[in-house]
Amino acid sequence: MWGVRIDRAAQHPLAGPAVTSALAVGLLGARPYYTGHVDFGFLSWNLFLAWLPYLFTLAVARRSAPTWVLALGALPWLLLFPNAPYLVTDLIHLGSDPHAPLWFDAALFGAFACAGLLIGVRSLELASRIVRQRWGHGPSWLFVLTVAALSGFGIYLGRFVRFNSWDVMFEPGSILSEIAARFINEPIRVVGVSAIFGAFVVATYIGFARPEPTLNEGPTR
Repeated sequence: MWGVRIDRAAQHPLAGPAVTSALAVGLLGARPYYTGHVDFGFLSWNLFLAWLPYLFTLAVARRSAPTWVLALGALPWLLLFPNAPYLVTDLIHLGSDPHAPLWFDAALFGAFACAGLLIGVRSLELASRIVRQRWGHGPSWLFVLTVAALSGFGIYLGRFVRFNSWDVMFEPGSILSEIAARFINEPIRVVGVSAIFGAFVVATYIGFARPEPTLNEGPTR
């Protein structure tokens, strides 16, 4: 009986992301034990941003939201989605603080990276299923590839240009001018980083996406 209950709990769409996120946050909270002060607080903020698009897709999938709701939330979802795979790039901070053991920080950053990837996969899988339910398999795969490509570029903008998701709404002119300048001055780096992380998103999606039992999927056209 307990095994059945555990299996059912593990199949819940929030189970995996919640467990990995709890581990990551727990390690971050325990880190001051080694250092005596709080560091890397941005990890929890990035993780929070990664959760927002997943919670949106989970909500609209469960309630079979109308198309206008999906259209209204599409842009915010797309702007926030790269925050999930972006957590992998925070590994560059590994070893930057000598006050905690390297093995501990490796577990810390690894936990946040795993949480981000799992949340991203679940969010993209649900979103692609919504597209597939309404418009078919071809458009759903086009959606996945488009999101992956834009996410790769978003990760580049976040890591190297230091733009945030909401800057698109508050500083669109600055973003456009900076993007133009980057394409002129370092086109290989822009395309290379975007392509690598875009491919990383696609590979992660193909490798780890699974059907979500909470979304009743009808026949596709």
